[in-house]
Amino acid sequence: MQNSFQKTGKAVISLLLAVAIIFSIIAVGTVSAFAATSTGVGLSAYCLNAYYEQWEYVWGGATPGAVDCSGLIYSYNGVGGIRTDMLASSSEWGYVSSGIPRIHGLGLHMPGHVGVYVGNGLAVDARSSYYDMCYGSINELRWVEWFKIYGVSYPTTGWVLYNGDSYYYENGQYVVSTSRTLDGVKYTFGSDGVSNIEPPTSAYSQTDYSAPSNGGSSSNNSNGNSNSKPSYNDGILRVGSEGNEVKKLQNALISAGYYNEDVTGYFGQYTESCVKQFQKDMGLLCDGEVGPYTWAALDSYEAPTEKITEAPTDKKTEPTQAPTYSNGIQEATDVATDFGEAAEATDPATEPVTDAATEAATEASTEKKTEAPTPAPTEPPKVDKLALGGEGTKVSQLQSRLAELRYYFGDIDGVFDQDTYDAMQAYFKASELKPVDEMTDDQFALLLSDAAVKSPDYSNLQLGYTGTDVTALQKLLIEAGFMNGEASGIFDEKTQDAVKLAQTNFALEVDGIADAEFIKALEAQIKAAEETEPETEAPTPAPTEKPTQAPTSTKDGETTKATSVTTATKPETKTTTVASTTTQGKGTAKTGSTSTFIWVAAILFFISTLSLAVFTTQGNKKNQIGRYYRK
Repeated sequence: MQNSFQKTGKAVISLLLAVAIIFSIIAVGTVSAFAATSTGVGLSAYCLNAYYEQWEYVWGGATPGAVDCSGLIYSYNGVGGIRTDMLASSSEWGYVSSGIPRIHGLGLHMPGHVGVYVGNGLAVDARSSYYDMCYGSINELRWVEWFKIYGVSYPTTGWVLYNGDSYYYENGQYVVSTSRTLDGVKYTFGSDGVSNIEPPTSAYSQTDYSAPSNGGSSSNNSNGNSNSKPSYNDGILRVGSEGNEVKKLQNALISAGYYNEDVTGYFGQYTESCVKQFQKDMGLLCDGEVGPYTWAALDSYEAPTEKITEAPTDKKTEPTQAPTYSNGIQEATDVATDFGEAAEATDPATEPVTDAATEAATEASTEKKTEAPTPAPTEPPKVDKLALGGEGTKVSQLQSRLAELRYYFGDIDGVFDQDTYDAMQAYFKASELKPVDEMTDDQFALLLSDAAVKSPDYSNLQLGYTGTDVTALQKLLIEAGFMNGEASGIFDEKTQDAVKLAQTNFALEVDGIADAEFIKALEAQIKAAEETEPETEAPTPAPTEKPTQAPTSTKDGETTKATSVTTATKPETKTTTVASTTTQGKGTAKTGSTSTFIWVAAILFFISTLSLAVFTTQGNKKNQIGRYYRK
């Protein structure tokens, strides 16, 4: 009976051991595959391919072909962390106004929206059900922060191949406008970071996307990305077009007063909007595409501009010179040369023509004056000044920075309105600077620096605030039971109501503002509730997971990030464990935290090995005793 029991026990232990080993292999394999396939250039290629394939925008969607803004990122191997707050899941971030690192596949964030930076000042995002996928300059939207996306590995040093071009990374960024001698070969890198010579294929550390060499046929790489770009041979310029013709178009729009950004050679959403406005003003089909008719209108656009200054001057001198002629008939003839209608209505043999000719000339001159300016731009170029009436990128930067410092709570739309003016004046007052109606260049440089003074109410979280400190507050409110749902990082009316409810509970002033006293009271209540819970109900996995998350916990990490608002050049690091969906090929596997996965596998492996060792030792001892008695 004992032998049978031992055999059964050994069989069970062996089975458990096998399961533990398989579990460990799967866990390690999952982590390795996740790290190997989720790269910065891979994500860039994935998003660019989504644009070329014209994926649809579907709110809440995270399936290739139908995604929303966070779903676009999440559908790439389940990266991104918490979809409602991908910025909070990031290990490194900074402000766009301070410059974006030269890294493919960074995340871009603005209130309520995320996108992906694909290098060279370009971004891809799933914008809305109207626009669907968009690809263009980062200046098209008012991005506030850049961040490294959770679950994505970014190159540090070495070659990468992206979109058919070779880039070389040093110190975590690709080099630009320089040269390097590598393995005896001198490489030159342009302002866009592209190398003039391709390195050996074996030199690439990340190769995720390359242009087709078969003249445009499509093929898929290991990540399922199409390697072909759409090509149009109809001579029409539209969104997605690139090259010298687009540069020519942008220069022509600048001359006409319809384009106020840098000439990039890329036809994006901003260029399309400029073209549409021009077409609308010229009475053309307003489709945003540049064909023969739009080109003809642009090419001839300079002629009306010249008439504005020359036509009225020439026509004014002719009527005034007419009375100096000695012969009235000669006067009528000269006038008729320029004004046919006056000549037809006048008979020199029966009545004087001077008055009629002069009157006709005056009327014609008046008509010319009013008609000549009409082809001019109906909307003159906006002045990008930091004062009322200003409009442009510089104003957007001002609004973004004032929003970061919590003086401004309006839309970041690049329009200097009264709200922007009031926010600027509030900043002047808090900074003890001389208030002026138009911010100077020195004042603007100070505003963009780390020395800029935060709003006196910066830490008093209230309606309209956004950021990781708001996220931390919302998590506390949820944990304390004053708020339902998820932490969005936006202090909305729902959050305000939760704060008021908690203030009533704490017998504090009910104003909906979460100041330091309120947060301290909220944390004290949560701590008291935890202490009153039975010890058996306390979460046991925490001590096990702490080594993987030290030295910062989720709350500490978010608090640290919130306090580093003015030091964007040196962002804090935070580790966040979140559930994710790993998508590889057509299969989708739900996985939890990979670190927890490995710990559980390791514990099972240890227990199984220890149990097997005990059974083996006992069996050996019994055999020895049996041999002894037999002797």
